[in-house]
Amino acid sequence: MAQLPIEIVRVGGAPVDNLEAIIVLLNQLQDAFKFNILIDDTALEFQGASNYRFTTAEIYELFDSLKQRIKGYHPHLIGVVERQLDGARLGNLFGSMKQEGAHLQGMAIASLYQIPALLDPVPIDVYVVFELLSFAVRFLHGEGLIHRERRGCVFDQKIDKREIVDAIKVGRFCPHCENIVNNLLDSDQEIAVERIFRVIHDIANADDPVGSWKAQVEKTANPIPKVFLCHSSHDKDFVRRIATNLVDEGCRVWFDAWEIRVGDNIVYKINDGLQDSGFLAVVLSRAAMESEWVKKEWTSKFMMAAEERNATVLPILLEDCEIPPLLRPLKFADFRNPENYDLALADVVQAIESNGRNAA
Repeated sequence: MAQLPIEIVRVGGAPVDNLEAIIVLLNQLQDAFKFNILIDDTALEFQGASNYRFTTAEIYELFDSLKQRIKGYHPHLIGVVERQLDGARLGNLFGSMKQEGAHLQGMAIASLYQIPALLDPVPIDVYVVFELLSFAVRFLHGEGLIHRERRGCVFDQKIDKREIVDAIKVGRFCPHCENIVNNLLDSDQEIAVERIFRVIHDIANADDPVGSWKAQVEKTANPIPKVFLCHSSHDKDFVRRIATNLVDEGCRVWFDAWEIRVGDNIVYKINDGLQDSGFLAVVLSRAAMESEWVKKEWTSKFMMAAEERNATVLPILLEDCEIPPLLRPLKFADFRNPENYDLALADVVQAIESNGRNAA
């Protein structure tokens, strides 16, 4: 799925000091949406009719005017304001999306008014991450998604501002919304988006939310690891499991079942995946060693790594089999005993983290 562009505008001097770090985090942890600041390093000066509040109509009119003045394609704008935000029917909103009839118009607003006091001691940056990602998913869905029933879901309808705190601390989709998101996104993108909500949940419920947020920002400041999974189709169920776990650990994963669609040129897709990946995880099994595809994939990447020294080969031993000579000197992650799966996965993750310089 192509990335959906989402542009952020700070309106009226909204003090989002860490907006750049927030956008880096969002873009590093998922690739369904591409977040950018529309006007670099400056807040959009705008006074409005009142000194203490904005109306949604004012901001949407401002966005319409802004889109007419600037060139290019700007389909989705999210404004961040500090003042109280009033809608046509309700006042003191924490968020709003422009809608005509049943259709969204690609504009949304997040208000910071009263949020710091409500969230304390959780950093306001966590709220901004939550709102930006929630709006992005709703843009992609097109309409609806918010439900009146209380399901312990990030898309529960929120009227009272205190309910936004509950949603942040819940940090998950209900089964209905999970099914919708699953249909909207590729499998790895869905896992990544769900993971961000869980990260938000963990920070909001931590003993030291500020410290947890800073640690997460530092962690995602580095390039995200990209892992190519080389395997036999016979081992698909195992590979799907480890692919899901690696995405959940913050990696981007090339897994053919997720990447290759009907009509795609398989050879080109595999070659692109190999070229873009800093890590090649080779799943070693009897079926894999009999597969010409696997032999070609790991041999190609291994030689590339040896020549350019910019990629790491990760042998994953699924069962006893004849290990290729070039891979025998390498330490492998031992998945032969299903009961030791978590320990073996931890070895893979540790290897990826320790070779983080090769992630890009």
